[in-house]
Amino acid sequence: MDAIKKTAVAVSVVIILPVYLGVRVCMLLFGSERAFGSAGTMLSLVPGIIGDFLRKAYYLLLLDGFSTSAGLGFGSFFSHRRASMGPGSSCGAYCILGTCQIGAGVLLGSNVHLLSGKGQHSYDADGKLIDGSYESIAIGDNTWIGNGAIIMAPVGNNCIVGAGSVVTQAIPDNSIVVGNPGRVVKTREA
Repeated sequence: MDAIKKTAVAVSVVIILPVYLGVRVCMLLFGSERAFGSAGTMLSLVPGIIGDFLRKAYYLLLLDGFSTSAGLGFGSFFSHRRASMGPGSSCGAYCILGTCQIGAGVLLGSNVHLLSGKGQHSYDADGKLIDGSYESIAIGDNTWIGNGAIIMAPVGNNCIVGAGSVVTQAIPDNSIVVGNPGRVVKTREA
């Protein structure tokens, strides 16, 4: 990263510190990650390059891992702190990213949703909707995911997931996946 970008990231971290501290205090007082999600959603709506750097600074401070060379488009945010985004990865506008580990060089189109698994909601004995189980979804290095895809299971390295696909089962490395439910239609040359 060149000196100008490093300086912009450092300035953004300083600017975002009050938001970061407020989120940390709320998390300590209320034991909830709601403040994390609320602040992330708010920052997702800051337009242009200023928004890019403010989102980068926020996630650098709060996620399990976030590369300074990663980027999030307008309207995109992480809904859980137990997430990471590797170097050279980026996502388009209006993506919602749950508990996930995004590898290096991953490209997400716009309106991609990385859910925290398939079992986020369940029913109790009385038939009332309750929280289910959350799992971390891994997206392998150099994987491309097309616009509007919904990902509920891990996707391997060097994969292509077609626009609008719904991935419900683990996808092996070097696969091309399309459809709902997503199915492997071809294997890429390694």
